[in-house]
Order: sequence, then structure tokens, then C-alpha cells
Amino acid sequence: MATLRALLLVAPPPASDALLPNLPELDPRAVLLPTGTALSSWRKQADLRMQLALAELDADLIDGEQPGLAARKAFDTVREWVSLSLERFRTLEGAEVVRGRTRQSCQEAWSMRERQMIESACRDPGAVDRHLRLYIGTAFEAAARGYASLLAMRCS
Repeated sequence: MATLRALLLVAPPPASDALLPNLPELDPRAVLLPTGTALSSWRKQADLRMQLALAELDADLIDGEQPGLAARKAFDTVREWVSLSLERFRTLEGAEVVRGRTRQSCQEAWSMRERQMIESACRDPGAVDRHLRLYIGTAFEAAARGYASLLAMRCS
């Protein structure tokens, strides 16, 4: 029983559900969703950006930079590219749904997860890789569903 209680105490906070909120499906007949080809191309570019950021992270660590600072730099590099590149996939309908509190909750959840990743970077080098993969995967899913505004630079 004590083991179960301990597991319950370390469960992730509810805000982590906001990384990709449960949003209504947009009608593909009424909304111009990104094509599979465009999304595939974007994903390849995102994966390359991630690999570059991870290579720079490794170089920074070898050069003696603090793991937390190097992790933040890697994530900021990828996040900036993702948010700018998602602009082309924004839909008016998706932007309307995620405007306001939904988008703010999502951004707060990602900020909290980013802080956790930075804190654990010292003892768990794979934390940055996992975090970037989750972020890119979430961005891909949001764009495919018409909700690129959730992580894009602009919402409107």
C-alpha cells in the first residue's frame, strides 16, 4: 500500500494534460487542413532542426557549459523554429477555438515541462532529447488537426 501511495504522490500535475488539449475535430470539408505532403516535409525539417540542436547541446556540454543553460538554448532554438514554421499551417477556425485560455494553458504547461527538463538535464542527458521529440510530435499533431495556432508564433 505504501508503494501505491508513493506512486500517487509523484504523479505528473494535471497541467501536463494541457500540452495538447482535447479539442473538437474540425470538419475537413469546411477547413483547409495541411496536406500530408506538407506535413511530412515539415516533420523532416523539424527532425533535422532537433538533431542540429542536440548536436549543439553536446558541443556546449563538451565546452563546459552548464547543462541547464545548454538545455534551455537547445529547446529555445527548436521552439523558435517550430513556432515560426507553424505559421503556414494556421487555420482561422483552429485559431478561434484555441484563442485565450486554451492557448494560455497550453503555453503554461509547456513552460512547466521545460523547467522540469532543464532541472533534470544535469542528471538525465536524455531529458532534452525526449522533451524535443514530444514538443515536435505535439506540434505535428496540432498542425494536422488544424490547431497549429496552439504553438505557432501568432494565434490570430
